[in-house]
Amino acid sequence: MTQNDGTANIILPKHENPYFPKKQPRGIGKKFLYGGGGLIVLFLVLFLFFSLFFYRNKNNFVHIAVFTGNERLSDATLVASINEHQAGNYLLLIPKKNIYALRTHSLENFLINRFGLTSVRIDKIYSERLLHVQLIEKPIQYTVTLDTTTYFLASDGTILEDISQDVQTFENLFNIIMPISSVTFDDDSHTHGRVSQAILDTVGQLELQNLQIDSTKIVGVKTSETSSNDIQVITDASWYIYIDRTQDIALQIQNARTVY
Repeated sequence: MTQNDGTANIILPKHENPYFPKKQPRGIGKKFLYGGGGLIVLFLVLFLFFSLFFYRNKNNFVHIAVFTGNERLSDATLVASINEHQAGNYLLLIPKKNIYALRTHSLENFLINRFGLTSVRIDKIYSERLLHVQLIEKPIQYTVTLDTTTYFLASDGTILEDISQDVQTFENLFNIIMPISSVTFDDDSHTHGRVSQAILDTVGQLELQNLQIDSTKIVGVKTSETSSNDIQVITDASWYIYIDRTQDIALQIQNARTVY
């Protein structure tokens, strides 16, 4: 186009003019977004499918457990407890019994609390789908009878498993008979109970008396329901000696033996 003064005035088309940005074809950005999103969804679906197949594959379940260090606890008892703990699923989908999903720390704590163990270490042998369970049991020194039920009692006062069905097998252990109200429990379900250190100290003093005589032995004690200081000492000759726990125990036992 030519102006009246003879100079030329050139007008560029809008798409070539720097003051008018070139328009992008519509739809390309959305297609890219939808396509990328679809690939992500497909990847997640495939990942979930193969993960579930892997975790739910029974070939990856724990097949066997090997135990070391258990003397009072049978393999069958431990296996039953492990199966109980590993029943069900994580996140509703992943079986707890899968060796790759199994949480050893959780299972270790479960066994320690269930059986009053000193420690538990669990190692996974993936190639064999095997658990190696190493236990350290608390030493058993006594039995305790609460009402009509008899339990193992660890040397630290921890009440362990019920042995009422097989109590005659453990008659050689010192037995403490006491009302259940005398025991301290961790919860209201009467589990994880503990006998007081004061009672254990008294029992220890009574056991020392057994070392000083070759004949009649003290085999148990029974605490009073009305006073924790009143103790009935039981001997293997069916003698019953009543003592006051606040007085000199050794002297009371010696005096009673002179009478009998």
